[in-house]
Amino acid sequence: MCFHSFNSHTKEEFKKTISRTKKTTLTTLKKPVPFLSPHFPSLLVQKLCPLAQNQPTFSIPMQKLHLGHLLHSPSMDTTPSSTPFRDLAEASPKPSKKTTFTSFMTAPSFKEDTYFVSHLKPSEKKALQDLKDKLLASSDSSNPPSMWGVPLLDGGDRGDVLLLKFLRARDFRVHDALNMLLKCLAWRTEFGADNIVEEELGFKELEGVVAYTHGYDREGHPVCYNAYGVFKDKEMYERVFGDEEKLKRFLRWRVQVLERGVKMLHFKPGGINSLIQVTDLKDMPKRELRVASNQILSLFQDNYPEMVARKVSSLFEA
Repeated sequence: MCFHSFNSHTKEEFKKTISRTKKTTLTTLKKPVPFLSPHFPSLLVQKLCPLAQNQPTFSIPMQKLHLGHLLHSPSMDTTPSSTPFRDLAEASPKPSKKTTFTSFMTAPSFKEDTYFVSHLKPSEKKALQDLKDKLLASSDSSNPPSMWGVPLLDGGDRGDVLLLKFLRARDFRVHDALNMLLKCLAWRTEFGADNIVEEELGFKELEGVVAYTHGYDREGHPVCYNAYGVFKDKEMYERVFGDEEKLKRFLRWRVQVLERGVKMLHFKPGGINSLIQVTDLKDMPKRELRVASNQILSLFQDNYPEMVARKVSSLFEA
């Protein structure tokens, strides 16, 4: 097992960890892993010990991972550890419910900005001021621009948080950020996004099932859940997506769910300024939902920049 590549201290650590891992859940490593396979420990050993490629390897069955443990675990640190396997976490307590998932992948999440202007580089501070000046020149003085009740030009720190989201989404290119911001403001007016939370869209049967916001992670981010497996039922699919008008109404409802989550954010420096998105892929009819999924993705990317701190996709078992 490649013990010759470790020193005596590390060898004992290695033996103890292997014994412990057989009984515990493999969860978080210091370095984010996009996908955990049932043979992941074996693959990790081969990576740590290149000489072991031609030697017998071992396989440790993966224990099922509880979603709550993933969401409530600290953010992964990319600092390498001096001792292999030292950072394998202990098993989380058994979940009170039987909902688990057997495989998951986490999209690389951006390191959330603190949004303190004092932390910005000089070039970024200049970009923020330039964006304000250009937005002022492009705006109607009788109807100053705002989002989620926050004035963008006279909103102080809170306005800066929103402007910085658009700037970061466009790598601080002021012209591109301004175009994105103006298009978003126009879309929110046309779509009626500011008042959509109060609308009755007739999707009571989907509330708390298909898309909903519930609870927080340990850092305080609201968690938005998505589960589209219910649409494998053809009757349900036709009832929701049967024609273009139904699809438009569903998109409005999906934006409504997101707006409820966004209203839980602080929009202030050092506060909670983004969500966690969890998507259950089990039984999701991908081909049938392609049109709706693409439209939802486009709406969110264009009009909700830097609003998601982490995305988690999973396959659940009940």
